[in-house]
Amino acid sequence: MRKIACAVAGAVLTGVALLGAAPAGAAPQGEQAVAAVGAPAPSCVQSTFWATTFFGVLHTEMTNTCTDVQRVRSSFAPAFTPDPTCYTLSPGQQTVYNKQVFPYSSAANYKFLGLITC
Repeated sequence: MRKIACAVAGAVLTGVALLGAAPAGAAPQGEQAVAAVGAPAPSCVQSTFWATTFFGVLHTEMTNTCTDVQRVRSSFAPAFTPDPTCYTLSPGQQTVYNKQVFPYSSAANYKFLGLITC
């Protein structure tokens, strides 16, 4: 029974690690350590947020429908330290930001505030 539990836990952790990888073509610019809040992202940068509370993962899908390059990141309450990764999105580009929180049940306590510039 213990071997099965270890195998399941390893598979879950491997899957979560894969979820956290940036899709090809996305250009993460590194985590921003600045505590200052950025301005709201333009409305032409669209976002969809969902939480997978069973695995404790927060997801933000970002799509740049603007005609120029945009630098954006997700904003949450309570805030993460360091701040989420800043993404440089070309026109038409889409990416997904994933953040695992612990304990897993705390994923329901985070509120997505929207995208901000970085």
